Amino acid sequence: MNRLAMLLSWKRRMDAYTVRLVEAIPERLSSYRASPGQLTCSEVVYHLADCENEMARDIVRNRAIELDNPKLNSDESVTKNGKGLKLVFQFTDTLIESLSESDLDKSIGFPGTDKTVTTEWVIQAMIEHQIHHRGQLITYLRLNDVTVPVRWSD
Repeated sequence: MNRLAMLLSWKRRMDAYTVRLVEAIPERLSSYRASPGQLTCSEVVYHLADCENEMARDIVRNRAIELDNPKLNSDESVTKNGKGLKLVFQFTDTLIESLSESDLDKSIGFPGTDKTVTTEWVIQAMIEHQIHHRGQLITYLRLNDVTVPVRWSD
């Protein structure tokens, strides 16, 4: 299995669990935040989608790829932001599928910085960012006695 296939397989497994986790968040927790200054559940889901969307836009901008990435709205419920997150995951997975193995080594500007990284690094950053905020959402759910989906059932 080449690097591109491994990254796509890994990302799809991470996406599947993140979607299951977001679907487990009751709507009543949309505006829940663990402490002042923290993101709400809905804001975390929006943030996940928005950041991945931005990273994907930078990959698209640096390639001759024609894809329309999803439009997002930050003032949505956790359910609506979850639907937006699914669309972003579909978009980024389609984008990654369209890449070649050699595209992984191409330089790209990392969103919001003047740092230059490889496309592979950006894809790994998408996955790591997702894992980080999943931990945050799992904590939010456990603090509210909500059953967290089992990770390794997929």
